[in-house]
Amino acid sequence: MKRFLLICIVSLMSLFGFANDTYFFMAGGNLLPAEEKDTLIEMRHEKICINLQDNYYEVTVDFVFYNPSKSVDILVGFPFFEAGLQGKGKIWDFTCSTNGKETFFHSERIEKRWVKPSDLEYANIRTVHFNENEITTTKVSYKSEYGNSAPSFRTANYLYGTGESWNKSIGSILLRIENNIKYGIIRTVTMAENAYLTNKLVKTSDNTFEISLCDVEPKNYTDVFEIEISDVINDDGPRSFPGYFPYNKKIVDKKEFKWLRKDQLRIVRNAIYALHGYKFKSKELEEYFTKVGKYWNPPYKVNPDFSEDELTEIEKANIKNLLEEEKRR
Repeated sequence: MKRFLLICIVSLMSLFGFANDTYFFMAGGNLLPAEEKDTLIEMRHEKICINLQDNYYEVTVDFVFYNPSKSVDILVGFPFFEAGLQGKGKIWDFTCSTNGKETFFHSERIEKRWVKPSDLEYANIRTVHFNENEITTTKVSYKSEYGNSAPSFRTANYLYGTGESWNKSIGSILLRIENNIKYGIIRTVTMAENAYLTNKLVKTSDNTFEISLCDVEPKNYTDVFEIEISDVINDDGPRSFPGYFPYNKKIVDKKEFKWLRKDQLRIVRNAIYALHGYKFKSKELEEYFTKVGKYWNPPYKVNPDFSEDELTEIEKANIKNLLEEEKRR
């Protein structure tokens, strides 16, 4: 058991986020995850909603469990790990409910002797009653800081691997991502073993994406959904602009527009003009490009002699396509 816990915790120390409801038992006064699937209760469905905000992200998860055996009370824990890159990784405003009723919980420190003193591993735990041959629903919600996968990338993570503690595979998972970051776009979405989900996400509204997965069998406790977020006009941030800005280098596939909200389509379209020193009549655009443009190479500077003739054929084509998509939205 000690070796098992050591492997789990050391692996999780690099993650920044939060987990499925997990079946727990108490041993020696310390809260430990169950090593074997010694419960018959199944996690039939899990709906994960991740709302990306400017300075934090909010997670709401709905679980559906089924108990095919006798009624039982089980200690259920929601583990979270405050050991992200650069020491970041706090969560707050945690709430939980069972069958629609708010549930009392308390935090327990997971066994500490195998982790560094600076790493904080806790679980919010509560007792849940599972009726015989019945469905039980639970819900958790919380807010979290972002992690960092690189200086210019932020990450939002959800640790679903802890769902392996229940009987059988996770019947189905609905992952819903809502992007409300003003100047940020979703770059990639991955799950365990770097499974690439990005192109499989379905756009359901101007800022919302979904994917449904069936019979999800976590390989271990470290399996995680990771959302990587980058700057709206440049993957590597404004300081390297226009280094990775594609709209002045090639005609961008219209399929890529799905990651941009309508207001972001406008920003990207006008970034092409900003490259040539266009003086914006919109105060919002003027303030934005003045602010971020001072980091560009070369910096944004108004060109009083700007003319549309300065735009390349590639830039004109991208402006046309972006504007058409704006109008379509």
